[in-house]
Amino acid sequence: AISVVVEAKQFGARPEYLPSRLVGYGVFWILIISTVIIALRVVGLDLGSSIVARLQELVPRIVTAAAVVLLGIPLALAVSRIADALLLHSGVRPSRVRFQGINALLVGFTALIALEQLGLAAQLAMALVITVVAAGALAAALALGLGGRDLARDLIVEYLRASDQGTHDRRA
Repeated sequence: AISVVVEAKQFGARPEYLPSRLVGYGVFWILIISTVIIALRVVGLDLGSSIVARLQELVPRIVTAAAVVLLGIPLALAVSRIADALLLHSGVRPSRVRFQGINALLVGFTALIALEQLGLAAQLAMALVITVVAAGALAAALALGLGGRDLARDLIVEYLRASDQGTHDRRA
């Protein structure tokens, strides 16, 4: 966030969210939620203990997911640069699409790991895998159907000729 402020000042633009404003929003909402909890306790609804128990269960997961994202994305970007450099040294032509694809794959994998830490990725990952497999099967079927139409016709004709010759040989 600080680098965004520095870059914005270099270009003469004003940043949309200053770090002090973000901290102010956080303190504001913590005070609002604390006030609501205290008001509910005065009324007779003691939600504080259940909220604290739930936060004790949830905060470590959130911290771990944030650490995975904060460490994983730069690591994924570094690994994609290393992979691109290795491919370049092995004689493969450089390609921006391949580089961006490797980036997207590794960052997406990092996001899935972070979601798994939060306990949200089981259903999401299954739905994602099913969607990707179905899309791949559809793409392969279309490619084979449209691109191999002549080959498929030739294979069927040869099969029918061979089967006709086999029935003629059996009759004789």
